[in-house]
Amino acid sequence: MLDLLRQDARMALRGLRRAPAFTLSAILILAIAIGMAAAMATIFDAVLRRRLPVQQQDRIAVLWAERGRWRRVATRLRRPRAGAEREPHDA
Repeated sequence: MLDLLRQDARMALRGLRRAPAFTLSAILILAIAIGMAAAMATIFDAVLRRRLPVQQQDRIAVLWAERGRWRRVATRLRRPRAGAEREPHDA
């Protein structure tokens, strides 16, 4: 069984040596695909899975543009005065 695997690996390597352009393009495509998958997993983890490193996350406003106009989802966000302690927000 192990001998058959070795023979198959040798045949594959011989075939790859005969076509260097194909080998290079296959390796490049695999490297790019693996890099993109790792980047997407990192972005997914940072954006969707982990909590934001801020206190009072419920006070964060979400903004987006729709047909040229800005819209705001959360309206409870307000700027604290400089040097002032945080006061509770009246909802």
